[in-house]
Amino acid sequence: MRVVPHSQSATAPRTALEQHYYTSPEWHQRDLDLVFKNRWLFVGHASQLPNHGDFITFEIGKESVVIAREKDKLHAFYNSCRHRGSRLCTQDHGNVKAFTCPNHAWTYGLDGSLKIAPRVTEIDKSQFSAVPVAVEEWHGMIFIHLAKTQPNTVAGYLAAANLGRYALQRTKVVLDKTYHLNSNWKLAGETYNECYHCGHTHPALCSLVDPLKDLEAWDDTSTADDFAMYTDDMRDAIIKPGTRTFSMDGQLVCQKPLGADGEWHNEIAALSWFPNFGIFVYPDHAVTYSWMPVAHDQTLFRSTWLVHEDAVEGKDYDLAALTALGDVTNVEDKVVCENAQKGIETAGYIPGPLHSVFEGPLRGFNKVYLDYVNANRVEGQP
Repeated sequence: MRVVPHSQSATAPRTALEQHYYTSPEWHQRDLDLVFKNRWLFVGHASQLPNHGDFITFEIGKESVVIAREKDKLHAFYNSCRHRGSRLCTQDHGNVKAFTCPNHAWTYGLDGSLKIAPRVTEIDKSQFSAVPVAVEEWHGMIFIHLAKTQPNTVAGYLAAANLGRYALQRTKVVLDKTYHLNSNWKLAGETYNECYHCGHTHPALCSLVDPLKDLEAWDDTSTADDFAMYTDDMRDAIIKPGTRTFSMDGQLVCQKPLGADGEWHNEIAALSWFPNFGIFVYPDHAVTYSWMPVAHDQTLFRSTWLVHEDAVEGKDYDLAALTALGDVTNVEDKVVCENAQKGIETAGYIPGPLHSVFEGPLRGFNKVYLDYVNANRVEGQP
């Protein structure tokens, strides 16, 4: 069995992480500052902002960001008035002509530019726009980046992920569901990136796949400072015969194929990208996965289900059937993560050895994590 090369780096951890990485409030804050504020973060799908004036807000730690559509362009900026700092937008989504601060009615355009400062004439409004945030749409998926310096593009990072044939920009979200995990975010990421646990925790999933072959399909597209795994097609490597899509019986759950040509593409593509994004793309639908830290022992795990933009519920798909396998698998992984958190918090936790093959992706994931936090470690910190 081929081993993911990135995980075999001499500096990749060979054991699970030490306790404080999962249990320390101080490390939770470091993760926000050193990892999440320096990476592209998945926000949602473009279909969730279809019209001029549509907006959503995105929360990470104490940060709040507004993402708004102005005609065919997306803008992102911090949700903070340049006057005295009030939140500009107090709703998580909606449609507006402009954003008016509830405190003193300073008003901002959809691009974050200051338009009105009531009774204030002595300032140059062009110097008081809301602070911008980098935003990028990639195959219909929206990402933001909080770093002050211009980041590398999502498209650049994920150039090897050949998702164009699925025309994901021509899909729509039919369910956006968030699961509250009583665990550290890294446990969600680790669990997502290995299937060593699948055989005895995911019976429905394992009726469709052979988890002991899970690395044969993946290509490692990681660089020295990144972790990304992608496969054009998992079908020959891990999918059991007769499986057409990931559903409870392995059969199609949407009768509209993904893609712009109306033809069925039989491949099953998958991507995992550090720190908190993944997507599986099937012939008939796609599912995104992301996980956001809330506290050292609290995580929001989110899935969105996508179908062709022209698919009609009740005719082309049944929502319950479409989402059943992903939902039950997410609930099972919630249990896995929460049990792990409970065990790690005890005095009996001693990091054990990671499987060199089946937990190879986890090793690569944790290597990049440690690279980020250790590069900025302050002397005397654990």
